[in-house]
Order: sequence, then structure tokens, then C-alpha cells
Amino acid sequence: MMKFKPNKLITFTVIAVVLIVLIAGITIYFDYNAYKEIGENFLQVFFTNLKVKLIFQAMSFITVFLVSYISVLAIIKNLKKIDSTYDGLDKKSVIVIGALILSWISGSILQITLHEKYLLFANPTLSDLTDPVFNKNIGYYLFTRPFYDGLISGLSGIFGVLFVSVLVIYIFLYARLGIVGVGNVFGEKRIMTHNIINLILFLTVKFISYGVNAQNMLYETNASFTGAGYTSVMIWKVYYQVIPYVLIAASALFVILFLCKKRKLAIVGISLYPLTYIGFLLVSMFTQTFVVNPSEVTMESPYIAYNIKATNDAYGINSIKTEVFPISYDLNREDLEKEHETVSNTRIIDYPSTLKAINQVQSIRNYYQFYDLDIVKYNINGRPTAVGLAPREFNVDNIADSSKSFINERLKFTHGYGLAAVSVNSVTGEGQPEFLVKDIPAESVYEELKISEPRIYFGEGDKDYVIAGSKYKELDYSLGDDDVEYSYTGKAGIKMTPLNQVLYSLYLGDFQLLISGYVDTESKLLINRNVLDRVKKVAPFLTVDNDPYTVIDGEGRIKWIVNCYTTSEYYPYSQPNIFRGNKVNYVRESVKATVDAYDGEVKFYITDETDLIAKSYKKIYPDFFEEGKMPEDISEHLQYPEAMFNLQSSVLKRYHTANPEIFYNKTDMWDFAKEKYQGEEQYVSPYYSITTTFKNEGGLVLMIPYTMYGKQNLVGWLAVNCDKDGYGDMILYTFPKGESIYGTLQFENKIDNDPEISREMTLWGQGGSTVIRGNMLTIPVKNSLLYIEPVYISSGGQNSMPELKRVIVGYKDSIVMEPSLEAALYKLFDYTAVEDNKLPTEDFDEEPAPAPEAKNPEIVKAYDSFKDAMSKGDWNGMGTALEELEIEINKLR
Repeated sequence: MMKFKPNKLITFTVIAVVLIVLIAGITIYFDYNAYKEIGENFLQVFFTNLKVKLIFQAMSFITVFLVSYISVLAIIKNLKKIDSTYDGLDKKSVIVIGALILSWISGSILQITLHEKYLLFANPTLSDLTDPVFNKNIGYYLFTRPFYDGLISGLSGIFGVLFVSVLVIYIFLYARLGIVGVGNVFGEKRIMTHNIINLILFLTVKFISYGVNAQNMLYETNASFTGAGYTSVMIWKVYYQVIPYVLIAASALFVILFLCKKRKLAIVGISLYPLTYIGFLLVSMFTQTFVVNPSEVTMESPYIAYNIKATNDAYGINSIKTEVFPISYDLNREDLEKEHETVSNTRIIDYPSTLKAINQVQSIRNYYQFYDLDIVKYNINGRPTAVGLAPREFNVDNIADSSKSFINERLKFTHGYGLAAVSVNSVTGEGQPEFLVKDIPAESVYEELKISEPRIYFGEGDKDYVIAGSKYKELDYSLGDDDVEYSYTGKAGIKMTPLNQVLYSLYLGDFQLLISGYVDTESKLLINRNVLDRVKKVAPFLTVDNDPYTVIDGEGRIKWIVNCYTTSEYYPYSQPNIFRGNKVNYVRESVKATVDAYDGEVKFYITDETDLIAKSYKKIYPDFFEEGKMPEDISEHLQYPEAMFNLQSSVLKRYHTANPEIFYNKTDMWDFAKEKYQGEEQYVSPYYSITTTFKNEGGLVLMIPYTMYGKQNLVGWLAVNCDKDGYGDMILYTFPKGESIYGTLQFENKIDNDPEISREMTLWGQGGSTVIRGNMLTIPVKNSLLYIEPVYISSGGQNSMPELKRVIVGYKDSIVMEPSLEAALYKLFDYTAVEDNKLPTEDFDEEPAPAPEAKNPEIVKAYDSFKDAMSKGDWNGMGTALEELEIEINKLR
């Protein structure tokens, strides 16, 4: 037999430990630098998380190592008592190495699972609410139960695997001794004692787990609702109260009888445990079949009510104000003038078409790109005005392959420049975007949109690292054939000390960082330049929205706003949903982050002080959140996130009713309205609009219309306030019962069936051009609805520029298509926009367009009569209309 040499074990162990510590240390160093670069106040998150991770790693490592090592030693000792010559496991180096590896892996898994749950467990925030079945505080389910759940799962896994593994090892090794009848292993007292101890450890965890597992009934998904129903509360709740003691009794009976060598009776004793489960199962089936099912609505109504209330509470829709929208269809010119804020800010531009046009007109150079267009509100000339903002970012993929090099990709092309701002309610005479901010250097029409720092080092598309402040000058922007150079002076970045040059060249796999003569100690490595990655890095405990947007703050700096959420899947009785890729049943949009586009400074603000989870995170990381409210020059431009609104409005499709019977029978289920977009039916997406829904002077709202499920008629619409005063307030407008209100898809079909519109679109579609019908918006004005849809023409081809040529407006049974929204409203209501409320046209030192001729309503009326008669084939009517038209024209001669 080969003797084990302790020195080899010590040497191997030392080498392994040194390597592990070295790798872990370097990883921690990179992580530390990343947190510090984003902001020193975020080091609190780094150190707090690191401390808890190391504690759980150590505790898990020690527990698993001791359990596994002691078990193997016990196996060796027990088998040697049976056969003193056995040396199958007498290699301590193998045992130690195996135990170390197993312990490290297990410890890593447990610390990942438990460390964040522990932080919330140790810093809970209680609610004013309790669950209706176990009467536990909601805070228990959000903070305490997740940790118990993870801890019990971890311990059950450890002791369960231990019990099964040891038993299998005994059987396997016992057979290798050559003893006939492997079953005799159960007759060895030492072996059975070892296995019984392991079983007791596992059953102890199992006993404790039943108290937590009983609460799983609060998350059951039934055919009609979520949560515990009559049978679960009346039968299975009792089962979970009884079964722990049955488990103890059955286990004790089994051990005693087995040690007394009464194995058959021992099996009968342990069978008491599964038989109890079978008994309760039969009782529950009987109860469900003969008690609940015959009058299910009555029996389940209290529990359905629990589900409705909990779901509304969990998704923040419990305080929605519900009002009846008294549809009247008596809209006139005077009403439109009173609602001028709504009318003058109605969006007529189409997002994809406008973004494509912006990229073609304002990219300036091939390497710039506009990734997204977002609507924000600005007070311009004292008026709330919706403006579309699109930042001009640098896209390294747009550099020609022949020009790609370390210098160009890492040192020269380091940042984007400025942004484009467009009017959302008007276009140029050619149907192209009407720019309020454009070009490089940036030119702004309004003082509110002036940009003092246009450089974008941190953006939505920036994924790669760059070196700023190097000896090689950066490209700022190009003027004709000349390049304007720049050197970064911001506070972001990691200083490229000699040590960092070595480490980061290895970490990033780019040895140019080490050997390039342009990189020195004054150079800065900019990493985590994507704003979402930047926010996620320092806030791994928050769910981050994937749609950041830009605003121009009061100092003229470009700031990114990133919406962040707190989530949980443990809110009792709440309907689960998939949100940002995770199963959740509690969501709050309670945190907003701002990221400076130039220096990458990140700040977090709590925007919902009622959120329990956000309150707990503030306890855990007291320096993480900014004190006080968000600065006004940022908060006045907020958007309510579409992702959150989509989730809440989706939940409301069924949970808008508080009546359990209606909910159960699904007789009042809603659906989102549909539209035709580029020839295909799709659900209407939420859209931003300036309306007087919440404020008489107008404010930005996000809204969406509903139809009855399976029908096309509108039944209501939901709006949420985006303004800082009353941010997040919601109103659900429902139409009077019995009223038939056109749905958006019905109006789309009316457009398709309109002979004049159809004829014009057919003509446009000839010759290779493409007609693009944009999103249909339903805009409430007074007690009426306007249906508005832009029509774009594209010449075809990848590089063609869509141009807005017509705007379709529907009202009641009427549909008109005119070159502009104003012209369409004039035709319907004889309405002309109030001059004081028109945004001036572009003022970029260009010749102003000539003022349009005054309109003659009688000519328009005669012309409309002629077209109406022509569509009906009424020759007499056409003749009469032509005579009237001739009379009015002669008056102008």
C-alpha cells in the first residue's frame, strides 16, 4: 500500500489556495475599480455585498467541508471495522481535495443565492397590511420568507445529497468487499447509525420547512384566480399543521423498530408519513368535487376577492381613479380652442419613420448614429410642449474595416456629439422632421433646448472601452475637411498607472494598452460606458428598464434618465407576471437614475417613498440614494416608463373589476385596442401626449385604449400622469354602458373602405413608392374622441427617406385626409390653431417661408361638396358645386 506523504498534501493545498486567492483578489480589484470609477459613494454597495458574500462563502464552505470530510472518515472507519485490510478510501489527499472542491462549489452557489436575500432579511420594512390566511405582515413575505426559503433549500440540498451519497457509497463499497448479499449492509449497526444521523439532519430541516412550505398555497395558480382557495385553506392548511409531527413520530418509530431488527414493522411505521399525505389528498379531492365545484363561485368568492385586492396592491394600481367618460360627439371649433394644449401637441410623427429620417439628415458622418427617439415635455415660451429628443452617438461598427485600428477605435473616436430635437406635431413643407435642435455644433431654436456640453461619452449604444485624455488627440467633430480635436477633462475613468496598464491589458485582452506610446499615466480608461451597464453595475439589486432617455438639464448638459424597479415574487395572493425576463408578482417603479453623458456621474433618487423594498435598500445602503427630491430641471422632463405602464395596464384587463363573480365568469374582460401598422394588425402601444387630463394647463400623460375582449369597440382608456406634480397618478376612463364607441381597428377599416383615401393611396403606391400608415392615436378632447394617423410616403430602398404627406383624422362617422393636422381639423370643425400657441418654424438663419394665403371657407365648402357628389356619382350635385366654386373664384379676381 502506497503511503500518504503529508508534505505533498500541504504543498498542493498551499498552491491551490494561493491560486484561488490570487484570482479572487484580482477579480475583486477590477470590481472595486469599476465601482469607484462610477462613484465613490457606491463603494458602500461594493464593500457591503463583498462582506456578506465572504461570510456566506466561508460559512457554507466550512459547513460542507466538515460534513463531507467527517462523513468520509466515518465511512473509512466503519468499513475497516468490517475488514481491517480495506484501504479503498485511505488516501487522505484525495479526500481533502474532493472535500475542498465540493465545499468551494457549494459555498459559491449558496452565497450567490442567499447574500442579497439576507441583506433584505436583516433590514425589513413592515407594511400596514397582512395576508388573510396566516395573518402575517406583508413585510414578512417580501423580506423574511425569501431568506428562509433560500436557506431551507440550501440546507435540504446539502443534507439530502449527503444522506443519499453516503448510503450509496456504503452499498457500493460494501459490495466491493466481496461479501455476499449487499442488503446485509443494513444489518451493520455502525453503518446504520451513520445513516440515521444523516437522516435526522435532513428530517430536521424538513420539519422546519413545513411552516414555510405551507405558505406556498398563497401563490397557487388556479384556473380562475391566484392564491389559496377554499380547499387549500380548509384542508391543506390543516395538513401542514399536522404533518411535521407525523414526520417526527413516523421517523422515530422507524428508527426504533429498525434498530430492534423489526424491519417489516419499521417500514409500516415510516409509511405513516406518506399515508397521511394520501389521506389528506383524498379528503381534498372529495371536498373540491362535492363541496366546492357545485357552487364554486359562492365558495371561492372570498378568496377571489383576496386575489383582486392583493394584485391591485402589488402592482400599484389600487389607487387608480375611475371615472365615466360621457361621450357626446358635440365637439366644435370653440371646444378645440379651449383644448388647444391637447390639439397643438398631438403627435403626428411616426417613430420609426422619423428616426430613419433623422439618421439620414443629421448623422452628418457615417460613424454617428441615432439609436432612439423619445418624447419629453418642455415648457417653451411658457407652454407645455412635447419634444422628440434623439442623442447623436458614436457607433464603432460604422467605421470602415480599413480604418479600424487601436488608435481609431480606442483613442480617436471616443464620443458622440449633441442631439437632434424635433417637433412631434409638425413637419416641414416637404414632410421631413421639423428640427428644434440640429447640426454640429448644435443649433437650438429655443433657449430651453440650448446645449452647453454636447459630448456623449456615455450612451445607449456605447459598449466598448476607450482611452480618454491620451497623448493622441480625440476627434471632437468635423467642419468641412477639417477635424476639431479635443482632450477629455471629465472626472470619469480609471487612471492608467503602470500596474493598471499591465492588469487591464490582460483583463481586456488588448496588449496595445501596455505597449502603446500614446497611453501614459495621465490617460484614463473609460469602461461601463453603456448607461444601462453603468447603472446595473452599482445597483445589481434593482431591475433596470432597457429604454433610457435623454433630457437637457437647466445647465445645458445632456443627462440620461434610467427607470429602475424593485420587484418580488413573494407577494401573497398576487397574480404573477413576467417582467424584464423574471417572474414577479410585485413591482414598483420607485427609483430613477440619472447618468451624465459627459462624465458618467450616476445619481439615484427614490421617487416612490411608499415602496417597502426601496425603504429597506435605503437602510442597507444609506449613502446610495441622493437626499431630497430630484432636481427640478430634471423632474420636469420625466416620462412614466412604458414597461411599467404596459404591465399595469395589462393586469387591469382583468383586474379592473372588484366583483368576484364577474371576475370568475370573465364576463368583463378587456383587451388592448388594435391598429393596422404597415399593413399588419397589431396591438396599440402606449403613447405619450400632452392633454388636460390631469391639469387644465396641460401635461404629459401616457395612455392606452381598451376594447372588450374579442370585440373591437372601445370600452375605456387608461392614462398616467408624467408631470412631477402628481407623477404616477392614474385615471381609468370607462365609456357609458350601452354606448358603441368606434375602436381603432374599426376606424382603420373605415379608412380602408373610404374610396377617396383608397384611391389616393393606390396612386402613391404606384411607381415603386411605399405608403406607410403610422400609429393610430386616440386623443380625448372634451367629451369626444379624435382618431389621428399619419401617412408617410417612401420612394423605396434602404436609403429612402420617409416623408409625411398626409394626416388622417377621424371623428364620429367622419374621416378626412389632409396635408396637415390643422387642415384636417379645419375641414372637420372650421378650426384654425390659436396663433399664440403655434411653435415658430425653424429659425436657423434661413429665409422664412412665405405666409400662406388666407383661407376662403366658401371655396373649401364648394370643393368639398364637389368631391362628395363625385364619390356618390351625383352628376347634378357636381354641376351645382362647380357653379358655386366658380362664383367664389370670380370674387377673388
